[in-house]
Amino acid sequence: MSLPSAPDAVATTIDRPALIWTTSRPASSHLRRAGFRVFEFKDVRRKHIEPARSVDLRRSDLRLPAEAWFSQLDGERLVAVLGVPVGTVGDLRDLYGYVVEPAYRRDLGLLIHADRDLNDLRPQDFVYPDMGYAWTLERPRFLAERWLVMPSPVRRVRG
Repeated sequence: MSLPSAPDAVATTIDRPALIWTTSRPASSHLRRAGFRVFEFKDVRRKHIEPARSVDLRRSDLRLPAEAWFSQLDGERLVAVLGVPVGTVGDLRDLYGYVVEPAYRRDLGLLIHADRDLNDLRPQDFVYPDMGYAWTLERPRFLAERWLVMPSPVRRVRG
C-alpha cells in the first residue's frame, strides 16, 4: 500500500492500529475530522505526567498516578499528540511511558508530532543513567518497527 507523505493525508488513511511519527505539524481540525482525539503534549505533561511523577511510595490509595490520563485513552480509536519534544532522555521517557506504550497496549492508532524524527535520534544522546545504554530510545524504536506507518520503517542507527 502506497501512503501519501503528508501527515494530514496519512491520518485519514489509517484503517488499523498504527503509529504515525511526523515532524510536520498536522492541522488539529483535520485530525479531528479524521476521527482523532487531539492532545498537546505540553498539556498532557503538565496535567498528568508531572503530577504522576511526583507521587512516591506513600500513596493514599491504589489508583495509578496517571489514571486520569490513561482513562482518556480508553475507548479511543485514534489519538494524536502534538508538539512533542524529544531532545532528552526525560522527554523520551515521558513520551514512551505515558503515550506510546499505553496507546500500543490499547491497540490505538497514534499520531506523534515531534520536533525530531525518530530515525535521527542518536543512541549515545539517550543513555539511560540507571541502565547504561539507550533504553529510552530502544523501546519506542522497538514498537515503531512493529507499528509504524509513516514516514518510513525505522532504520537501525549505530552510534
